[in-house]
Amino acid sequence: MITQRTVLVLGAGASADYGFPLGFDLYRLVCEMLKNRVNFFTELGFENSRATEFYKALRHSGASSVDAFLEHRTEFIDIGKVAIARALLPSENPANLFAFEREGHNWYKYLWSRMNTTFEDLPQNRISILTYNYDRSCEQFLFTAMKNTHGKSDAECAEQMKRIPIVHLHGQLGPLPWQAEDGIPYAATEDTEFVRKAAKSIKIIHEDVEKDEGFLQAKELLGQAEVVYFIGFGYNSTNVERLKKTGFLERNLDIWGTSIGLGGRDRDYARKLYDEKIQLSNHPDIMSYFRNFRGLK
Repeated sequence: MITQRTVLVLGAGASADYGFPLGFDLYRLVCEMLKNRVNFFTELGFENSRATEFYKALRHSGASSVDAFLEHRTEFIDIGKVAIARALLPSENPANLFAFEREGHNWYKYLWSRMNTTFEDLPQNRISILTYNYDRSCEQFLFTAMKNTHGKSDAECAEQMKRIPIVHLHGQLGPLPWQAEDGIPYAATEDTEFVRKAAKSIKIIHEDVEKDEGFLQAKELLGQAEVVYFIGFGYNSTNVERLKKTGFLERNLDIWGTSIGLGGRDRDYARKLYDEKIQLSNHPDIMSYFRNFRGLK
């Protein structure tokens, strides 16, 4: 059981080992889809000219991610959300969560091993998760592992999962079936109705985050934390500055982070963003980070 008040902050790299694209890869997927799958958007009520206009602007924007583009070009938010949902839903493959070939990289499994205790005591884990990702892989893994470890019903596990805070700061691909009666299944799908529903749950943050419900929850959870881990995080300055508005850097707490794929200058830049209060590891993957650098306590 995790007894230290812990907050995990997840970036795109936290989901990468489960088949999800990183920021630029999602940008590329959306561009390819807009160029080659215009009919899909017409089925959802968008004119061909609208999809073409979005594609040309996004493709030549110089943006590093779709989200970053949409924050400036808010007139494309409606079709942009649909494009993100359509690109990501096919990646939600249940088999990837427990694939044997990912055994050495399955950090969700490590997280569950640290959390697992008697079924009744699971909510006593002092952990919460803030994620910038739209996918629902983390909660689906924990739910599935809980159900199969303890032999409990969907309803029983769903009730326990409600007591483990998982906050999607930028929204998510809709609720899962065990979270809502009309939930979207965690299964590779291109169904237009699922895409439409998922798009409605995606948030593009372009206004004052201090009024956003997710960031208000983040402020509360970070205000109670003893240790914060940034996992698979790219340290985008906009995301960091928004999170800093919660005031967590003003508290005396341990702040740790992965820096997979970051060079020396990028690591120095990330430390400066956190006022030199974050300790970064150069381990090559998340499992190595937890096993050899800083484990969950």
